[in-house]
Amino acid sequence: MSDEKSKQVKEIEKAKAEVASAIAVNTPKQSSPFFSPKRMLAGIWRGKVALLLTMIAALLAAIIISSTSLFSGSTFQEDNAAIVDSVRDLATLATAEAHITAVLEQENNELFGKEIGFNLPGTQRKLLLIVPATVVAGVDLTQVNTMNIHIDQETGMIEMSLPRASFVQEPSIIMEQIQTFSSEGVLRGAVTWDEGFELAADAQELIKEEAVAIGLLATAEKNAGKVLSEFFANLGYEIDVSFQ
Repeated sequence: MSDEKSKQVKEIEKAKAEVASAIAVNTPKQSSPFFSPKRMLAGIWRGKVALLLTMIAALLAAIIISSTSLFSGSTFQEDNAAIVDSVRDLATLATAEAHITAVLEQENNELFGKEIGFNLPGTQRKLLLIVPATVVAGVDLTQVNTMNIHIDQETGMIEMSLPRASFVQEPSIIMEQIQTFSSEGVLRGAVTWDEGFELAADAQELIKEEAVAIGLLATAEKNAGKVLSEFFANLGYEIDVSFQ
């Protein structure tokens, strides 16, 4: 390896280290306010939320992989296609994670499997379900193309338009930590599997609503932009990131 190539590798390693260090130092934490859902659900109860940043292994690997296409000789190639390929190598950049506890309450009266609108003795059931879950939001960088990037060769400014953040997957319920409390009248049975699945689905929707309410998607966008900005800044370029 030539001295010039060795210098480039050192610059890449330095950029990685500084970006990772900045992320580790600036990990925010936040608490969730009380949430009041609609219908029969009482809502999110004392949701303790910790927003944390994660750098996936793909990020560090992609920086090394993309270095060959980004660099030629001793200068950064202002080539949109090369930058697009490098950004896409990051795939889904998971940038924000929240741990949310949802509390669902249900109280109704049923007779012979049919809900009734009055409290007939023995037909009432009260249910309290505590559902902890993890939800991850990220920016899908595979959607980036050459139309999303503009490079000003004179000023060294890169303008990049990224897709809006979204949930990487459905909230991951921590099954072993679910707590259920119920009180059934003599004419009512315990919660069935079908009812349990319906309640779990309701909990997932509430958790996503709460995640949006506390700004998880906005935080994911902010952190994705910060990661790219820090990386390109360490290579001597300024980047202006926007979302659409």
